[in-house]
Amino acid sequence: MIPCIWYVSKLGFPWERSVIGGMAGALRVHHPALEVYVDGGTADFGVFGMEGALSWQSLTLLERLRKISSAPALWHLWGKAPPWWNLVRARSRTVHTSLEPSVVWKGHPTRLFSEQTAEGESAIKATFDAQLMRGEEREETPTSIFLEGRTLTPALKEALGELNMPIVDMNKVSFRASVARRGVFAAQGDPANSLLAACLAMQGLTVAGPDSSFLKELFGDEGYVLLKKNDVSSWKAALTSALSEEGRSLSISTRHRLNTQFSQAAVTESLSLVYRKLEKSWGLDERGKKA
Repeated sequence: MIPCIWYVSKLGFPWERSVIGGMAGALRVHHPALEVYVDGGTADFGVFGMEGALSWQSLTLLERLRKISSAPALWHLWGKAPPWWNLVRARSRTVHTSLEPSVVWKGHPTRLFSEQTAEGESAIKATFDAQLMRGEEREETPTSIFLEGRTLTPALKEALGELNMPIVDMNKVSFRASVARRGVFAAQGDPANSLLAACLAMQGLTVAGPDSSFLKELFGDEGYVLLKKNDVSSWKAALTSALSEEGRSLSISTRHRLNTQFSQAAVTESLSLVYRKLEKSWGLDERGKKA
């Protein structure tokens, strides 16, 4: 693969950055020429954030201008484009990945979910490999119900009150991919929430949630406790089932699926397919030079 630069804009959630850091770590194993620059800090990118990613703000103005003007043949944008992105596009092949439902594409369009590829976008795979994400000592947490507060529905809120268990809102705690957790994640099933569900499943949680194409793409039809209806009694039943011995057994098989279906090798192959297509379309050799 030709030299490649990733630019990761400010994303909404730390688990999105953690997933991207895992993907970058997987790709760099086979393509050491990869460079990753982040709009902001790098702590949320796991091990890769500490060892392989640089903050764009850490570069001097001259270094930024030199990087943009002497851009290699392939740049990969994650999220929203910075103001100077058109300067990159004037000289280089570009790839763009977004989770947003409506996007003005600033490069070859790619998605992390096949459900979002109805307009011909290329699908690339995420990875949730706990080894890639481990950046500190693992800690045990009490058995709890985990959720993302922004997606809390009235029915789920009432069910949580009746179950009377410890509750952890992932929007109010520091997300660390290395923490071992016990309990259940009450998923809502949108793209960002589904990525969080997979990250937490790798940490030991069982997932309960609605009939969501995004959740099913990650977990399969039987990899999480399916919510029958979005009402109080259904949420109580799903959360109670996830906390049972059967639920704990389900979490083990789910981690196995995530490790195999979304492995480092699968990530590298899905990214490489897109990159090779762009290289070939421009007649480039492996160094990014015209053949």
